[in-house]
Amino acid sequence: MTDWGVHLLDVPLWAMNVTVPKSVMASGGIYAYKDNAIETADTQNVLYDFGNFTLEWDHAGGVTTGLYGRNYGVAFIGNNGTAVVNREGWEVLAESDEGKKRTEIIPLQPADSHDHEKHVRNFIDCIKSRQRPACDVEFGHNAAVLAHSGNIAYRTDSKITWNAARKEFDNPKANALLKPVYRAPYTFPVA
Repeated sequence: MTDWGVHLLDVPLWAMNVTVPKSVMASGGIYAYKDNAIETADTQNVLYDFGNFTLEWDHAGGVTTGLYGRNYGVAFIGNNGTAVVNREGWEVLAESDEGKKRTEIIPLQPADSHDHEKHVRNFIDCIKSRQRPACDVEFGHNAAVLAHSGNIAYRTDSKITWNAARKEFDNPKANALLKPVYRAPYTFPVA
């Protein structure tokens, strides 16, 4: 999850104006690449409970086409329609009620081919002005916490809750995965 997760989970965090979920549950396994030397699921489903909505993460190893005919992306599923977003652009798919569309269908709106350059420009401008960039380190941190907590819930096979004030989970097994275990004579760096 920490590969694609950090590139996609920041989108719903930003759009829904949230940071940390109430709880995280995960399931999955190493189904597609059984002979690879990996520890984390290549196929995984994670549910993040934010109280007033659930964020669901799905990835499946060996599958190149996902939901809505996209290779990857984020879908905001509502009662009237679904907004599908990825680096290629965005679109709105309408739900229907007895054949009547509940919202307007908006076909794929291609991404700006200069998005990456604008992102870099914003970062450089903010270095000069000392302003916060559009996507600052907090967004990266929050997306990384989500991705890691999905992996930790999977590895502990449990529903976990993050305590942001204490910077720990409600589960000793999950907390044991927060820091790597070094072999002697090496130790975890302390600030």
